[in-house]
Amino acid sequence: MLNSEYADTIAQTIIDKLETFEGSWHKPFITHFASNAFSNAPYRGINQLLLNIYAQERGLKSSLFATFKQFKKHNMPIKKGAKGLPIIFWQEHTYTEEMKNLDTGDIEEVEKKGFICKKYIVFSIEDTENYTPTVEETFKSMRPSIKEFFENTGIGIVWGGNQPAYSPKNKVVFMLNENDFISETEFVSTMAHEFSHAAQDALNMDMSGKFGDAQYALMELAADISAGFTSSFLGYEYLMTSNNLAYLKSWLQAIKDDKKAIFKACSIAQATTDYLIQFQNVSHSELEEE
Repeated sequence: MLNSEYADTIAQTIIDKLETFEGSWHKPFITHFASNAFSNAPYRGINQLLLNIYAQERGLKSSLFATFKQFKKHNMPIKKGAKGLPIIFWQEHTYTEEMKNLDTGDIEEVEKKGFICKKYIVFSIEDTENYTPTVEETFKSMRPSIKEFFENTGIGIVWGGNQPAYSPKNKVVFMLNENDFISETEFVSTMAHEFSHAAQDALNMDMSGKFGDAQYALMELAADISAGFTSSFLGYEYLMTSNNLAYLKSWLQAIKDDKKAIFKACSIAQATTDYLIQFQNVSHSELEEE
């Protein structure tokens, strides 16, 4: 189980970050595709979001992170006074629980499996004594043709019109033409957001919420986080648009009312991002902890 105090700390970190975006749609929400410095595996779920927050707060340019032991193993000592960044790791464990046998009435020990949330500390590669801005980073985004990336998913796209949206009824994404956007980054951000909703639908997730209610806020937050993951995978920052900001207060309220909501949103976001990436000719393994 996740330590409730630590869960509250993580949720508050993200609340503080989201609150800075009110009225500031031009600020990037997610800027890095955070990966392990040695395995090149991307961090997943809430860790990807947390490392983006840390990177922006500290002005980090690199997207590479690792534990103290991993850097030490590669003869890259951490600078004195460097501040580690907490992430979480779910580890499966087996335990026993006493339960009543409904047939005999006896109390028996039953073996069950669950997950324990462990806290890990990672450092940026910029925290190492050997690092200089000219160091060649081992992982770079694929940055393929953007239209090709989304077309590979098999989700229909209708170009033109005046409002980007995903239609669950028609199973298509309605998109403005590329030259209708003020920048390539805004185009990618919008595509990624709408395709996140399409992936939610493809995975049979609950999209029954109405504007203003908790379920709607959850799925919009998950779509924005997923779009951030997808955009950064493609090598772009993820920008919140004025439309995204209209949902911000309901996102914040959803997280404040239930601190576990951000973990659920990140889980949904990772699943939808994985869904979109699976159609590409690339393969990224999950992060392997030491």
